[in-house]
Amino acid sequence: MYAASLPSEPVSVPPEAGAGRARPVTRGTADIAFRRRGDTTGLADLYQQAPLRVLFPRPARGDLPAAMLTNTAGGLVGGDELTIRVRAGAGSAAMACAQAAEKVYRSTGADSRVEVALTAEAGAWLEWLPQETILFDGARLRRRTVIDLAPEARLLAGGMLAFALSFDEVIVTTFTAGQQQTLPIWMLEELVRPRQRPVTNVVAMVVVLATFLPILGAFYLTRDGDQIAGSGK
Repeated sequence: MYAASLPSEPVSVPPEAGAGRARPVTRGTADIAFRRRGDTTGLADLYQQAPLRVLFPRPARGDLPAAMLTNTAGGLVGGDELTIRVRAGAGSAAMACAQAAEKVYRSTGADSRVEVALTAEAGAWLEWLPQETILFDGARLRRRTVIDLAPEARLLAGGMLAFALSFDEVIVTTFTAGQQQTLPIWMLEELVRPRQRPVTNVVAMVVVLATFLPILGAFYLTRDGDQIAGSGK
């Protein structure tokens, strides 16, 4: 492992004019460069700016040196921007990956932006293996990936996209009073009426079953998979 300076300067950007947002956007940057020294590849340069952080786990014998990116903010919301640049010098071999899945949460209108630049110089081998990107309801994401390969350079890259429904969003949407009456408000109103308590009990039982049965089904499905996976041990 080679020593490198780690400059880091968090930046708070005021909301854009007319955007109507109270929160500041965050702009994270990770600029990573590898180069070959003799028979090994080591870190040549590194710049990181919050909320992006780069970790360097000690590789096992024969493994590629790896740069592991993590977002200390936990995810992206509208207006956040991330810029990631990974460069492999001539004849080097390295990998860049993510520590956890990338989460993009609901936006009030602004896009979250992710810019990725991958550069491999002559004879280099570069792996870009991020984990899946999870989009929540109402998320807005613009991603651009630019690849620059020199002659004899090779790149292994991939990506996964998943859509998620947060149970918190279901609770907030269903259990918060709005312009129409919600289920919890209705149940609270019915509880003060003794004659309506049987109806309230039935509704409560339906809610419990609707929550419990999918969990039970998922348990049995995953249990069968675990038995199959462990049968060869």
